[in-house]
Amino acid sequence: MAFETSGDRSAYDAEDKKLSASTLQKAAAIKKLNGSLGVLKNEIRELSDEMGGAASTVDKINVLLQKTGFRGFQLRPHASVPDKYEVVSEDGEVSKGLSEGEKNFIAFLYFYFYVQGAWAKKTSLREKL
Repeated sequence: MAFETSGDRSAYDAEDKKLSASTLQKAAAIKKLNGSLGVLKNEIRELSDEMGGAASTVDKINVLLQKTGFRGFQLRPHASVPDKYEVVSEDGEVSKGLSEGEKNFIAFLYFYFYVQGAWAKKTSLREKL
């Protein structure tokens, strides 16, 4: 019986070795891509800061929400209306019914970053003149 299954066993071992190598290779590629993603996110954040507007403020609010462990929703810039944002739930759907507390929380954070100058552009028209 052992003689009959030895071919199956060696085929299994060869396939297992090949799949393990492939898994390690893909894990390394994922790690490299995640590093690139982090660099690109930072670059986007810096460019958004230079531009100002709702996108910069929304990004700063999302970073604060993530750092504090809040996972109920996040904000994203509105796709068709400039300088507006949408509240998106964990599943990616636009939230329609927010509680009064959530509305106040978002309004407070938006005001907080607005006062800090997240809305203001780094270079004004007067500086260019």
